[in-house]
Amino acid sequence: MNNLQATKVYSDAYAMALLIFQRTKSIPKAQRPTLGRSIEEATLELLTALRAASVAESHSQKKHHCLRASDALDRLRIFAQLLKDLNCFSENGYFEISEQSAEVGRQLGGWLKVLKT
Repeated sequence: MNNLQATKVYSDAYAMALLIFQRTKSIPKAQRPTLGRSIEEATLELLTALRAASVAESHSQKKHHCLRASDALDRLRIFAQLLKDLNCFSENGYFEISEQSAEVGRQLGGWLKVLKT
């Protein structure tokens, strides 16, 4: 994946992160220290792993950081689903996060596919 594509996945992940951090402001106090913090940490891990992958020099380093990003994205999706099911996220709020995470997942999957060759 070239730098332009890496920038696109990072840019989309960053936009999703902004949305998530806006949504977590309204999480009830009971879930804020656990699920709220967990989804925020997974979001930050996704961003830092994508950034590390985009600047990594070796193929194996890029792959390692992309796998970290993929794991963080999976955790983020689990936490978003839990927050929706606990009525901490509205259906619309969850739908927006779900759509954005699917797009980031497609882009990250494409990057991983290129790195596996």
